Amino acid sequence: MGPRTPELLALFGIVGVHLVPKLLQRARIPAPVTALVLGAVVAHFVPGLAHDPTLSLLSTIGISALFLFAGLEVDAEVLGERPALLIAGLVAHTLAIAAATVFGVFGLNLSIAPAMLLALGIATPSGGFILDGLSGLGATPVERHAIRDTALIAEILSLFMFFVVTQSTGVAQFAGGVIGLGALLVLVPFVLRLLVRYVVPHATNSEFPLLVLMAIVGAYTTRRLSLYYLIGAFVVGIVARRLRTEAPALASDKNLSAIELFAAFFAPFYFARAGMEFDPSRLGLRGIGLGAVLLVFATPARIALIGVARHLATGEPLRRSMRISSAIIPTFVFSLVMGQVLGDRFPEAAWVQGGLIVFAVGNAFVPGLLMRSIASKEHGTDAAESTGNHRESRTSTPSVVPEVVTKPLDTSPIARLMLSPPGTAQSRATPAPAPRSPDVSDVSDVPAPIEVPATADSSETPRDTDEDVVAQGRAEEPA
Repeated sequence: MGPRTPELLALFGIVGVHLVPKLLQRARIPAPVTALVLGAVVAHFVPGLAHDPTLSLLSTIGISALFLFAGLEVDAEVLGERPALLIAGLVAHTLAIAAATVFGVFGLNLSIAPAMLLALGIATPSGGFILDGLSGLGATPVERHAIRDTALIAEILSLFMFFVVTQSTGVAQFAGGVIGLGALLVLVPFVLRLLVRYVVPHATNSEFPLLVLMAIVGAYTTRRLSLYYLIGAFVVGIVARRLRTEAPALASDKNLSAIELFAAFFAPFYFARAGMEFDPSRLGLRGIGLGAVLLVFATPARIALIGVARHLATGEPLRRSMRISSAIIPTFVFSLVMGQVLGDRFPEAAWVQGGLIVFAVGNAFVPGLLMRSIASKEHGTDAAESTGNHRESRTSTPSVVPEVVTKPLDTSPIARLMLSPPGTAQSRATPAPAPRSPDVSDVSDVPAPIEVPATADSSETPRDTDEDVVAQGRAEEPA
């Protein structure tokens, strides 16, 4: 482009990608949605900016960091501790993908490969996008972990299916993809071990840049294998998490926080570039209609399916399961990625990208709407129960007090010793002692009863005094 390209890029990056989305978050508009729309608007006025190499590099770093963070969040040991929940999540996600694939084949007349890519864009939650927005939704730490685990289970299965679909065009390509991915799984831990052993001890705070560089290299490697950037970065994150016992600094909480902030800074460039590269001609009536149909039917179906599966697996209240399932509805990243893949590889299904964009933008607002709605209902129920219990306690005070006070005393030896005045326990076995001084406590010296404030009906129900209770307890003691 002209000499103004660097200035335009800097202005768009600072103001358009970061400042404007943050300001609009006050209006409950997710920042990635704003970045996507701004990218489309800027592309209309500056068409060549989408092909700028600097913006391309920034967007690649953003998507790589996002899936690196998602891979680092995968803890196989934690997921394996609850096999019922793991199986329920896998089954629910498989059913959702199967149903969406059937819809693509029979409802949209797509072939099996683009129909499965469409299904992945419809049914796969975007873990990084979801976790980034949970802080403003009032999710508790327990709910945050549940949302994270459920989203990651679905992402792992979807990435595996994405690999199978994209590499199944021929035997040679599938074999090459398997060999390349296997080599990546072998080389990544080997290289990370070398770096931890020979570089990290001599370079302070080098874990973060080394891990990010490995993720970018892995992303470009899988991109060359026609697997897109996300699989390589995700694999690097999973491997680094598995090496936590050998190299704790790689997946430490400090490093996770740094990578999360890094992804939060660079990911908006990916969303903006996706908006720039989107062809507006694909957003026709068919695309808008498809997105509307998916929002109306697919969104509630996914919420019900995931919520019921989680309720059956954990036994937790159905309302909480629905709250968690509504939080993992956003498919923003996967919808964008699958739409781009469909547009690049399957021209006959390119119009589906418009429907996925509409669907992704619409379901991005679901957690903010449903989680707050369900939470307000829970708080309202709790408040009603608390008010009812308070009123019940006020009206039932006169009948409860006599029941508590006149309750037969504990006749255990310890209780008798604590209730009896000093010397009483010995007086049963020995003759009566000599008269004691007036300052020694006797039965008659039992402290006066504590006065309980009278209620409206207290005069109608006589209440035993403490002397009567003590006498009753002694009368019921065995001889």
